[in-house]
Amino acid sequence: MRLRWREIVLGLEGFLSMMRHVDPRSVLPVLLAAIAVAVVAPAAASADEVMVTASPDPVEDVPYQVSVSGTGSTGMQVDVTMKAAGGQPCAANRAADTGSGVMSRLASGPFSYVVNRFTADSGTYLLCAWVAGESDDSPTAVAQQVFTVRPPKATASVVVPARVGGGSRFQLSVVAQTEVHRGLFVDVNGPGVPCAANFAANRTLVSVFDSRWNVGGPFTHTANVSAPRRRPGIYRVCGYVQEEGDDSVAEATFGTPFTVFSYLCRPAQKASRKYARLARQLQRKLRRADTRRAKRAYRSKLRVAKRKQRKADSDVAAYCI
Repeated sequence: MRLRWREIVLGLEGFLSMMRHVDPRSVLPVLLAAIAVAVVAPAAASADEVMVTASPDPVEDVPYQVSVSGTGSTGMQVDVTMKAAGGQPCAANRAADTGSGVMSRLASGPFSYVVNRFTADSGTYLLCAWVAGESDDSPTAVAQQVFTVRPPKATASVVVPARVGGGSRFQLSVVAQTEVHRGLFVDVNGPGVPCAANFAANRTLVSVFDSRWNVGGPFTHTANVSAPRRRPGIYRVCGYVQEEGDDSVAEATFGTPFTVFSYLCRPAQKASRKYARLARQLQRKLRRADTRRAKRAYRSKLRVAKRKQRKADSDVAAYCI
């Protein structure tokens, strides 16, 4: 800076000697402005800058890019780290920061770098960048960005018959579409048992799919399932899209109820129709009977037919839900 001031003074003396016939007061403002530009402009031009960004819409388990750019003085380097947001902020320099390293590159003059990044868990993250001579030096430029890695998209639905007979086999179909490689986990829960929030917590009666893998789609996955023979009721299919079976949070859930009626349902329905028909026939005969003895016989048979019909109707209610 001493050399620069000496050059300025010498230049000023030479200029004034050339301008001896000019009023110095008329050129003084111009000279002062020129001196300010000469002193300040080089300092501004040499200021270090840095900017760090993540590519738009990053997805869990899908590579995305982290970019850093700026300008650095001679001998500088740029360091970038990444960590979960909401905890420690960016430190005063790279050496003091707790984030994992993303990149460390030379930053002499204009620079621009891009690296691929892979994040296994969705959430909000913090990028930190420093331009400094060494990692433990005070930085000449700093930057940060908070960004969100979202869970991958996943949708699924299940199709089963609305009613199936106890002991019968039926087909269960799952239509799934997943943005990344994910597992389908499908259970059948017994009567009165709701679906849990995730596969590991579900109290299943029958496991249909235990990690049937899917990526892209929509794809259809099918399986044959046996309905319980002696336990009629309203059952429920519970489905989950998860990365692993022991994940505590499912990326998508789906399900539907279906009814299992007993194998005794159809015999009970047949008996109910049979005794209802017999009761109608006996009532007609009773009305036509012309002797007291015939009427007593028909009344006795009618009571038996109605008693058997009530029993059959009760079985229908129990077995044919």
